[in-house]
Amino acid sequence: MTTRGVVFIHAAPPALCPHVEWAIGGVLGRPVTLEWTPQPAAPGTFRAELSWQAEPGTASQTASALRDWLHVKLKPLQMLGLIVATGALTYLLNPAAGKVVVASAVAFTLAASADWGIFSVLRRFSWQTRSNASNVGGALVDSIVFPTLAWGSPLDVILMMFAAKVIGGAMWAVLIARYHKE
Repeated sequence: MTTRGVVFIHAAPPALCPHVEWAIGGVLGRPVTLEWTPQPAAPGTFRAELSWQAEPGTASQTASALRDWLHVKLKPLQMLGLIVATGALTYLLNPAAGKVVVASAVAFTLAASADWGIFSVLRRFSWQTRSNASNVGGALVDSIVFPTLAWGSPLDVILMMFAAKVIGGAMWAVLIARYHKE
């Protein structure tokens, strides 16, 4: 049985383009050459798309490979810069939301940093172990920081958020691991 899908890369800097092709090719089991065109919405970047037909689970493998590529390939300051920039962008897109947007940006920045740091430190472990451990760390940080900054949430809300994120992340990791190639 096969399934079909499409990968859309909306904006990638030129230096990242071959790495995206390698990551997708690794999942599909064949070399991939994308037709990169300039992205007018983000000058200096390129966009591409690829239609594919492969085994079920290929979409989740591709998403995982692209996520993991950032964890594995970026240097600490590059990853931190990406995380901080994404957190700042959250605030810039909607400053009217004030406290909630600031809480979201801070929580995202800290949780993503914890996620990346844990994933990077555990290089000698399997992908599933690294993924689950980094999810737990990121979820813990996010579950404490966001509701506390946004609403001053009580401990029971924080614990419920943490449990939901960890259980959901573990379920996804088990499903992805069925198709993920180490």
